[in-house]
Amino acid sequence: MKLIIDTIITENGSHTHAILRKEFNISIVPSIGADLEDPAWKNPVRIENLTLNLEEDSYYIVVNEKYPTDKECETKKQAMLSHGWLVP
Repeated sequence: MKLIIDTIITENGSHTHAILRKEFNISIVPSIGADLEDPAWKNPVRIENLTLNLEEDSYYIVVNEKYPTDKECETKKQAMLSHGWLVP
């Protein structure tokens, strides 16, 4: 199956600065409460929601990241892009 992860980077949790996506082909079933790791993140991220799309044979996860300034949002966006995340 395919795992699709969207990361939403927001300034102060209200203004969306960027949405980035990474996709994987997986043979395991992700679960709510599991930790998700990626080189773009300093620490693992806990899976809080998970959508299963049977028609597209995929799992979908959304990760929300909040930063206090636009500059910090842009720095995080650039770091994620350098680790293979893409703008959908």
